[in-house]
Amino acid sequence: MAEPIFQELVDEYYQRCISIYLNFIGIHWHTGLYQDDNKNVSPADQDRMIRCVANSVDLSEQDRVLDVGCGIGGTACYLAKEYGCRVNGLTPVEAQRETAFELISKFGVESRVTIDLGHASLLPYPDNSFDVVFFLSRLVTSLIARYFLMKYLEF
Repeated sequence: MAEPIFQELVDEYYQRCISIYLNFIGIHWHTGLYQDDNKNVSPADQDRMIRCVANSVDLSEQDRVLDVGCGIGGTACYLAKEYGCRVNGLTPVEAQRETAFELISKFGVESRVTIDLGHASLLPYPDNSFDVVFFLSRLVTSLIARYFLMKYLEF
């Protein structure tokens, strides 16, 4: 895991940015799959990215998904609602988790989405707990991306 003081700063940033992100980019805190040379960028691009990734693994209601760096749980809720799968979102920020509970209720996916507190560098789950792991932007912004790639993808 990152140095404690640095991790505290990152966590504080993500706590403070919740309302800004919600107003600026909506409930999905990741990039989209853009079309039309980015002339009409919208939240539909983010939905398209989620569908592209989900469809690439034939996501279904039988799957258990881990959404690492889930933010406020927008993607977790979308996956549960659209694909019927069970999703555990993971965030280190309590304020994001609290906001996620509101989204879970709004989407009506209380029985399929759980948001856990924790860091990607120290996953709080037993091995083989999930069928699919979503990273989307988290892998790019992760403080442990190099560690993850070297350890799990044998770089």
